[in-house]
Amino acid sequence: MSLETQAIIDGLNAYQYPSVYPYVQRILIASSAIYFFVLILCISILAIPLFRGVQARRKHLWFWRKQYLPGRTNIPYLVPNGGLAVVISQLFGCIIFEIYILLSYRALQSPEFSRSHYQYFWLTISYAPGYFGFWYSGFSALYIWCASFALLVFCCKTNMKSLFSPSRAGSHHPNKQRHMPHPIIMNTICIGPPIFTALGAIGWGIASVVTAREKNMAYDAVLAQLLNGSDPTSGLQRYAVAGNRFIGQFRWASFCWTIAAFFAVVVCTLTLSFIFFLDMLLLNNCHSDA
Repeated sequence: MSLETQAIIDGLNAYQYPSVYPYVQRILIASSAIYFFVLILCISILAIPLFRGVQARRKHLWFWRKQYLPGRTNIPYLVPNGGLAVVISQLFGCIIFEIYILLSYRALQSPEFSRSHYQYFWLTISYAPGYFGFWYSGFSALYIWCASFALLVFCCKTNMKSLFSPSRAGSHHPNKQRHMPHPIIMNTICIGPPIFTALGAIGWGIASVVTAREKNMAYDAVLAQLLNGSDPTSGLQRYAVAGNRFIGQFRWASFCWTIAAFFAVVVCTLTLSFIFFLDMLLLNNCHSDA
């Protein structure tokens, strides 16, 4: 084997099996311990209502509740359980990260194991559970605030005597609910983006498996050409294309996650701004009525 061939093989191995810092393994072990602690904590939180009777399970262990408004009795608002959404999302997120950390640790121990096609799949979908929990808990808080805001408005407009009067005007009059968006709109915004994001993450995860397999196959082909003394030009070109496709897939996946995160931040910012505006409006009305 010539020195030129050996240099090409060494360059291929350095690109196929890049070196990492020695402390990376310790970071993986520490991260695994943290995720395991959070995993046990989530399981404990879910198990507590199970041992506290039927009432505790009905109070805490529910996914959705249907809220009907007068005049819109056909289609309910789907109110998610924000606390349960956070716990379940953290539970699945910890499991996914534990799998990815285990595969990464094994890859550092054995170069051959680093050729696994499925390691990057778990990395690509690892943020999907957290996105579910973040989104649903935000919508749960929004619905809770809307209910609290309606109660505060009613209390500011009604004195205590008329509050307990049977003849008082109902706070749930249909005319007072016209400001609420239609349930179909709210339910679509609540359920749609997390599901769409999760499906996109799964799609990019499958793409990572395919591109990783192509990259490994191209590496094996060009290595066989070099060892057999054949011209490796075509094999090197194929390996370069496969490597660029593998890196490009992760860039696009990261870009899609950035868009999803930006959309979530924009929605939360607009919601908080809307809440702050209505709170200030409510306080001004209460002071003017006083």
